[in-house]
Amino acid sequence: MYTKQDIWASFKKELDIIKHLAGKIPAGKEHHKPTEKQRTTLELLQYLSVNGAGNFAAILSGDTGGFAKYVDRSKEVTVENFAAAIDWEESEMKTLFGQFNDENLSESVTLFGRTQSRALFLLDFLKMLTGYKMQLFLYAKGSGNETIGTPNVWAGMDAPVPVK
Repeated sequence: MYTKQDIWASFKKELDIIKHLAGKIPAGKEHHKPTEKQRTTLELLQYLSVNGAGNFAAILSGDTGGFAKYVDRSKEVTVENFAAAIDWEESEMKTLFGQFNDENLSESVTLFGRTQSRALFLLDFLKMLTGYKMQLFLYAKGSGNETIGTPNVWAGMDAPVPVK
């Protein structure tokens, strides 16, 4: 059985990889967007800087209004201060995560048009965070970074240098 600590460790790993991938965005490419109707790289970074805390707050309160209080903070995020923004978000998420317990995790809440347990919302959000990590990887690749690959997106590290 997974423990609460195991679940937090998975969230932390995704945040660490997102921070790593943000450092792989080529200089001056923060306005890259794959298609006209998608976010720019900077908009994606801004969303990622509050997405975790906002979703944790909504899941904890059972009200999507918990997310709204984080939106203004995202507007201050730049490529240069993104790592610090993720560090702040991780701290905020850890504080909010500490408020979940066996009792409230099993309670059902209605969010985003669905009713399910808070535990399932947390697991669904973990999967979404993984998807956003992949999106950031593809933005970095699509904006010209040809040196990143599988180890960057799944382990948050550069590929080992081949031994000759």
